[in-house]
Amino acid sequence: MVTGQAIEPITTVDGKTIPTGIPIPAIGRRINMDSIAKPQVMQVTPKVSPIKPMANVYPTPESLQKITVDESQLTKYNAANSPQVYTIQNLLGGTTPTGKSFTTKGKTAKLFSPKTNPALPLLMNDNAKYDIQQLNIDQGLQNQFVSSLFQDKDGYLWIGTSGGGVSRYDGKSFVVYRTENGLLQNDVRSIFQDSKGNFWFGHIRSGVSRFNGKTFTSFTKTQGLAGDRVMKTIEDKAGNIWFATNGGVSKLEPSKDNAGGNFINYTTNEGLSNNDVSSVLEDKTGNLWFTTLGGGVNKFDARQNDEVGLGKSFIHFTKNEGLANDSVNCIMQDKAGALWFGTSRGVSKFDGNIFINFPIQFPTANGLSNNDVTNITEDQFGHIWFGTRGSGVCKYDGKNFICISEGEGLSFNFIPQNCILEDRSGQLWIGTTGAGLNKINTSIFQHFTKSEGLADNFVTTAYRDRKDKLWFNSITTIHKYDEAGQTNNIIQYPINYAFATYEDKEGNMWFGTTRGLIKFDGKSYYRFGTAEGISVPDVRSILQDSRGHLWFGGNGGGITRYEPAKEGKPAAFFHYTETEGFISRGTNTIVEDKK
Repeated sequence: MVTGQAIEPITTVDGKTIPTGIPIPAIGRRINMDSIAKPQVMQVTPKVSPIKPMANVYPTPESLQKITVDESQLTKYNAANSPQVYTIQNLLGGTTPTGKSFTTKGKTAKLFSPKTNPALPLLMNDNAKYDIQQLNIDQGLQNQFVSSLFQDKDGYLWIGTSGGGVSRYDGKSFVVYRTENGLLQNDVRSIFQDSKGNFWFGHIRSGVSRFNGKTFTSFTKTQGLAGDRVMKTIEDKAGNIWFATNGGVSKLEPSKDNAGGNFINYTTNEGLSNNDVSSVLEDKTGNLWFTTLGGGVNKFDARQNDEVGLGKSFIHFTKNEGLANDSVNCIMQDKAGALWFGTSRGVSKFDGNIFINFPIQFPTANGLSNNDVTNITEDQFGHIWFGTRGSGVCKYDGKNFICISEGEGLSFNFIPQNCILEDRSGQLWIGTTGAGLNKINTSIFQHFTKSEGLADNFVTTAYRDRKDKLWFNSITTIHKYDEAGQTNNIIQYPINYAFATYEDKEGNMWFGTTRGLIKFDGKSYYRFGTAEGISVPDVRSILQDSRGHLWFGGNGGGITRYEPAKEGKPAAFFHYTETEGFISRGTNTIVEDKK
C-alpha cells in the first residue's frame, strides 16, 4: 500500500546508498593474514581457586570406618541358647505364648462416616533456599504433629498424626479418620497397605488397626500381639504380616475370611536380641531383619522352617560386630542391595561383609547434621536421604551430604520415624513433630557465587565442552569448572564482559568479549581485535560451519568469517558489513541450516 510518506534510504557509514528490493551478492571483503597485525599471545597463568563448600554441604571423609564381618563365625541364637525366658502378659492378666502358633481374631468396629475437609494450596516458604512447600493446619491438616506417611496403590497420600488420627490426602481435600469413625487410637505411628488392599495403622499404645474400607479390626496384646506399640508393619513374599512392637516381633498368617489368623510371636525367648523392636524389613533374598532399641540388629532366615513353622535361628549384629550403635531406629535396603541402619549414634552401611560407619562422634564429622537418625530413604536418583531427630534431613550423593534444616526452609528440624516418603512423581514428603508436612523437589539446586569461589556474581554464559568440562563467563573472568573426584577447581583468565563461548572442532575454545575475541588452545590465549582481522569489536555470537569456517557476530562491524588455510590457500578473514550489503548492526546469534 502506497502511503505517500517519504522513505529514508539505507546508507552505509561512508554515505553510500544500499539498494533495497533487489538481491545483493554476498561477497565478503577479503582480509589477508599478512596485511593485519598478529594477535597478541599471552601465556596462561591461571589462578586456581578451590571451591568453597556451601554452608550446608559437607564432603564425606576420605577414610571411613570399615569393619569386616564373617557371618559364618557369628553365634546363631534360638530357644536353646536364648539369653532369657520371656512371657507376654496382656492387659487382662492372661499370658500369650511365644514361639508357637495360635489362632486369633481381631475386634471389629464399623466405620462411621469420616469427615472430608477441603485442603488449601501448599504454602511456599519465601525464605527457603530450596524448592520447599509446606502443609500444616492452616492448609487443612488435622494436626501439626505428623507421625507417619504412606502412599497407597491409588496414589493417595496417607498422613498419620499424633492425636489427629489419619488423613487421606489427594491434593485437594482430606478424608479424616479418627476414633469417632472407628479408628482404635488417634496416634498413628505407622501405615501400611497389604496385597489385599487392607490398611494397617500402627498405634503408640493400642496395637494395630486394620481397615478394609468398611470396618476397622483391631489387634492388641489381648488378641495376642506381642506389644501394643507398633512402629512398623510389612508383608513378606508369602503374604504374612509382620509387626515390630515394643514386646517383640509378631507374625500374622491371615485367615481366608480375613477376620483373624494365626499369630507367632518372637521374643528373646526365641533368640531375639531385644524385645523393643523399632523396624522390620524383608531383604531381596527373603531374610527378615529386625532393628531394636538396645540390642542392635537381628537377621532371621524365615525360609528355614522346622515342623512348627519357625525359623531356625537369629544372628545378632551389634557394636561388637561393627554396628555404629545398638539403639537402631530404622533400616533400608538400597537398589544395590546394601543395608543402611539409622542409629542414635550415626549411620551404618552393611553390604553383607563390611560395615561402613560414618563417624559417630558428636558433633558429627561425616556431614550428617545429627547422629540420631530416624529415617532412611533412597530416591529415584539413587541418593540416600536421612531424617534426624533435631537437625532436619540430609541428602547423600555418595560424595557429599547436603543438609536441609530450618535455616534452608524446612518447617521444623524434628523428623519422627516413618516420616520421609518419595511419591511416584519424585517429590519428597517430610513430616515433622510440630510443624506439619514439607514437600521438597529432590532435584535441588546448588548455588555458586563469590562465596564459593567465583570471581563475581555477574555470570553471562554457561557452556559444556566435549570433555564435559563446564565454562562460565562473567564480567571479569572466564571460569573453567573442573570436577574430578574430590577436587573442584576454578581456573580464571582476566577478560571484560564475555558474552559468547564456543569450542571448535580442533578443541580450541573461543570467547567473545566486549573487547574483541579470545582464542584459547589449552596453553596460551590469543587476542583478536579489529586490528587483528575481525570487523566486530564486541563479539556476541560464534559458530563453526560444516566447512570448518568460523563466523563471528556482535555489536557493530557486521559479521566476520574466518577461513583457515587449506590446500595451499592462505588463511583469511572475510568481512560482511553495510558496505558489502549486510545491514544489521547487531548480531546476537548465528545458525547454519540444513542447506
